[in-house]
Amino acid sequence: MDAWGGRLPSDRLRDVRDKLRGFKGYPRLVGLDAALVHAIDATGPEDQRALARWAAHRACVAAGLSDIDWVARGLAELDRVEPFSPPLDDSRRLRDAVFSDARVPRSHDGTPGLPQAAALAALFDAAAVDPLKAALDALLAAAVTHDTEYPHLFAEVRRTFPATAIEADLPSSPLCYFEAAGPTRSSSRASPTRS
Repeated sequence: MDAWGGRLPSDRLRDVRDKLRGFKGYPRLVGLDAALVHAIDATGPEDQRALARWAAHRACVAAGLSDIDWVARGLAELDRVEPFSPPLDDSRRLRDAVFSDARVPRSHDGTPGLPQAAALAALFDAAAVDPLKAALDALLAAAVTHDTEYPHLFAEVRRTFPATAIEADLPSSPLCYFEAAGPTRSSSRASPTRS
């Protein structure tokens, strides 16, 4: 129960728990704000899907990707519930585009950084078939793009999606997770992994 913020997870949360995305060096979303996870779970599929799309947009803006034509097109396709077009339709083409497009922000070592990898993960996560999984994974990816500013993102979620506007279960110092374990915006850590 402690892993779920002192509350029992719903059957839906238990069903998606082992399928949720993780980012190396970052806690799961429930570890950042358990109350928000439970509130998202309590909303309906339409709100979850809308939150997933919103999180993908916020992640791409935070990572400096939203004005790149193929990313903007992918966000529009996500909003219209259409299949992704190239290069987002193929992992190899996407990798090539990310590394060859000079408009993609780079870390200190010249490669796309974790915020960019997380933003692209949010875009794909938001399109997942299961709306709860889509919302939780896309929001975690957006939190990673916001780094230590993630509490502001979560406050914005609560303002934008009133059904999630319940008191936050933040640690005594919400920044402690990212300061202690998380990379900084300039880090070039590995891309997101499933865990």
